[in-house]
Amino acid sequence: MTRKSSIRPARQTSVAGLIMLIFMLLFGIAFTVLVGNVLHENEAPLIMSLVLYLFMAGWIGTVLYMLVYHFRNIRHPEGVPLFEVDTEAVPGEDVAKPNFARKLRDLEQLKTDGLLSQEEYSRKRSEILDEKW
Repeated sequence: MTRKSSIRPARQTSVAGLIMLIFMLLFGIAFTVLVGNVLHENEAPLIMSLVLYLFMAGWIGTVLYMLVYHFRNIRHPEGVPLFEVDTEAVPGEDVAKPNFARKLRDLEQLKTDGLLSQEEYSRKRSEILDEKW
């Protein structure tokens, strides 16, 4: 039995990525303009200018793509997966089977901590017990 796991960066990572990528975008634009002017002023062969502009178009395009990804990752409530991995279930592990004992203990702790009223506790406990074992 396989299951999918999504890998996505944390929001803090995406914020740091946005800051670095903005710097890289500004650097790429400035580098293209400065080196392009130097090549033009020194009458460099056309192939050198073409190589520069092709490389920098790839640089700027890649940076823009990554900026959009990290911006979407920050804005989306659950984040945007970077990639998904199919994993095999461990033999003997029933992925679909919930841990009822753990749920009931957690529920009891919430009641003990005063976070649930008796009515809420009873209702939720009944829901857990009514689930398929």
